[in-house]
Parts: sequence; structure tokens; C-alpha cells
Amino acid sequence: MVKATTTPGLTPQSGVELLDLVGGTAYPQVVTDLGGNILWGYPGIPGLSSNPIKLLRNGHFLINFGNPTADGSGSVLREVDLTGALIWQMTAADLNGALASSLFDNGNDRVFA
Repeated sequence: MVKATTTPGLTPQSGVELLDLVGGTAYPQVVTDLGGNILWGYPGIPGLSSNPIKLLRNGHFLINFGNPTADGSGSVLREVDLTGALIWQMTAADLNGALASSLFDNGNDRVFA
């Protein structure tokens, strides 16, 4: 649950809030109305934290998930739609594999160790 308050005598603008919550929530990524009512939520990936989340022009969300390791080797970038369906995903291993097979690979083109 998200609590929202309005300053007495003021009227909030119309719209929604896109929140990237931390710590023990069932849906760490949510969209709320200005009254704090959750309109959309995404459960994320167990064991990984998300930061940041971005609304794309097509109405989907791009979410970067990472683990607590310094090298980011468990990172996952996902595009999800409003139903929560996975549209596209790239892991750190996928990215390193693509770089390794590129024409420009010199053995040093690794994003993550």
C-alpha cells in the first residue's frame, strides 16, 4: 500500500506516479494514481533488485535488475508490457556473448568480468 497526501488547499495535477520501491514489497515496481492506489505492479526477479525502471514510448517498461555483486554478472535487462508479459530480455552473459562474437572483438570487450 502506498500512502499519498495532498497539502490542504492545493489540488494535485492529474497523472500517475511511477515508483521503484525497495525492501520487502510484493511488487517493487508500481504505478499509482495520485491518491496512492496501485494501478499496475511488476513482481520483479527473485534475488535481484531493480533500478531503474523507465516507461518506453510504446507503453512498455524497461527494467534493469541487478544482484549485489560488484561485477554485475547476474544483471538482467527486461522489457515488460502492461500485463507483465516478458517482451524482451538480455542478461549480462548474453551481452558478453554478443560482444565476443562481434567483428570488433579483441578479447577485451567485456562489459562484465
